[in-house]
Amino acid sequence: GLVEGESDRLTTGVRPFNVFARIASGAMQQTGLEMDQEALGRYGRQFIIATNLPENDNHWDSEDPAWIGKASMARRHRFLVSRDLHWSMFN
Repeated sequence: GLVEGESDRLTTGVRPFNVFARIASGAMQQTGLEMDQEALGRYGRQFIIATNLPENDNHWDSEDPAWIGKASMARRHRFLVSRDLHWSMFN
């Protein structure tokens, strides 16, 4: 993604597309994660839980070269994403 001018915050548009910045900003929603998010307790104000695409989760243990490096790292892999869009909070 790109960083916006003086705010030093990641862009959340579709070009360039940064799925994690879009999820963190609320521009993009993922469903079925309510219990995961609730488990964060008070930290849910700072972070949001995100997932890979379902097809990436389905191939987490595939040895097919087409999925290596693309599939999820585990069956229920989750990402802990900062809601703070300042560039220093993302890697």
